[in-house]
Amino acid sequence: MSLPPPEMNVGLFAIMASREEVESEVTEGVLQSLRELLTPENCARFRQRVLFGINGYDQDPRDLW
Repeated sequence: MSLPPPEMNVGLFAIMASREEVESEVTEGVLQSLRELLTPENCARFRQRVLFGINGYDQDPRDLW
C-alpha cells in the first residue's frame, strides 16, 4: 500500500493488517506504509487522519496486545 499523491485530498488513511500477518509475524507491508508517513510533509498532511486496524479478531474475546 502506498500513500495517495499529494494533490489528492485525503479524509482518512487506513492501514489494515490481517490476522494472518500478525500470527505469521510477516508485517512488512504494514511497516512500509507506516514508514512512508514518517516525513515532515506526510506527518503534517496526515495528522489525525490515520486509522490502524487489524482484521480477523472481531469474534475473538481476548485482548489484542
